Amino acid sequence: ASSLSAAAAAATLGRRSAAAAAQTSFSAPRERPSLGLALVRGALRQQPWCYADVGGSIVRRPRPLWSVSAAGGASAAARQAVGAWGISPSLLIFIFILVDAGQALAMDWAEKRGWDDSRKGNQYARQSVLVVHSGLAILSGLAAAANSGGWEAVKQCIDFRLFMKFLPVSLCFATGLSLKMMAVDHFQAGTIKIVGQMRLPAIALLSALLLGRRYSPAQWQVIALISTSCIAFVLLKGQGRRNEGKSWKWVGLSQLFSWVVLNCVGGIIAEHSYKAKGVPFYQQKVAEDVGHLLMSLLMLYVIVPHFQPSENVLDRKMRPGGLFDSWDIRTVVVCLFLFVDAWVGNMLLKEFSGLARSIAKAFSIAAVYLVSLLYSKDRRSNPTLTLMAFMVVQTSVLFAFSS
Repeated sequence: ASSLSAAAAAATLGRRSAAAAAQTSFSAPRERPSLGLALVRGALRQQPWCYADVGGSIVRRPRPLWSVSAAGGASAAARQAVGAWGISPSLLIFIFILVDAGQALAMDWAEKRGWDDSRKGNQYARQSVLVVHSGLAILSGLAAAANSGGWEAVKQCIDFRLFMKFLPVSLCFATGLSLKMMAVDHFQAGTIKIVGQMRLPAIALLSALLLGRRYSPAQWQVIALISTSCIAFVLLKGQGRRNEGKSWKWVGLSQLFSWVVLNCVGGIIAEHSYKAKGVPFYQQKVAEDVGHLLMSLLMLYVIVPHFQPSENVLDRKMRPGGLFDSWDIRTVVVCLFLFVDAWVGNMLLKEFSGLARSIAKAFSIAAVYLVSLLYSKDRRSNPTLTLMAFMVVQTSVLFAFSS
C-alpha cells in the first residue's frame, strides 16, 4: 500500500511539474511588433500553427500573425548589422517602402516623354546613372569601413575571394537594373512596378527548388493568383494599345521579364551570401558594388551602345557632354534614390529573406500606381486596368496573411 501511495504521489508530482514547465514554455508574454513587420515576417513562417497552454492542457492552435519562428526570425548577425546603424527592423521596412516608391517615381519624372511638352529634350544616358551610383556606393562602403575599424577595416574590403563570391550577385543585379532602365523608355513607373511583382512567385518557386522552402497548398494558390493578375494586367494593357491601332511593346516586355528573372536569381544568391557569418555588412557591400561597377561600365561602353546608339557617351557628336550629357536636377535625384535603395535594400535582404523584400515592395506599388494616375492617360481612361493593378497588390498582401 505504501508503495502504491508513493507511486501515486510521484505521478501527481510529475503531472504538476509537466504543467508548470508547459506554462513556462508556452505562456510567456511576447511583445507584439508593428503590423508592417508582421506582414513581412508572415511570409517567412513555414508552419501555420503552434502549441500553447490553455487551461493546463497543451493544444494546437493557429499561429498568431506576430509570432516569429526560428525559420522566420532575423539572424543574430543580421540584428547586429541593423542595430549598428541604429535602425529597428520595423523602421527599416518602412524606409525601404518609401525609397522603393520614390525611386520608381523619380525615374518616371526624369524620363523625357514625347507626348508631354514639359518633358521634351535630350534624354540623359540611362546607363551613366548606374555607373555613378555604383561608384558612390563603393566610396560610401569604404567610408563606413573606415568609420567602423579604421584603415585595417578598409584593407579588409579589398578581398578577392569575397569579390568572387559576390560576383554572380553583381552580374545579376547590374544586368537586371540596366534592362530595367532601358524598359523605362517603353513603360511608366506604375506598369514597371506591376510587372515587377512577378518576382514574388518567381522567388517562391526558386526558393522551393533551390533552398528547400516549403509552402502550403493555400500559399501556392495565392502565388498562382499573383501570377494570373500580373499576366492579365499585361494583356489588358496590350489590348488597349491594339484598340488604339498601336503595336505591342515586345522589346520593353522582354526587357522587363528579363529583369525579373535576373533580379530573382540574384536575390536568391545574395540572400545566401549576405547571411554568411563573420563578415561585416559594409565589407560584403563593397565586394558586391565593385562587381556592380565593372558590369555597369561594360554595359555603358560596350553592350548598350550596340543596341541603342543614342546611349553611346563616347560619341561626342551625339553626346557632347560625355558621361554627364543632358544631366539635370532630375537625373541627380534618380542617382541618389538608386544609391539609397541599394543600401536599404541590401540591409533588408540581410535582415529578412528575398521573399520578404518582394512583399515589402507590394506596399510601394499602391503608392506608385496611385500617384501615376495623376499623369497617366491610359489608366485614367481604363479603370479595368487600375482594378487589375490593385488585384496584384491585394493578392501580394494576401500571401502574407496566408502564411
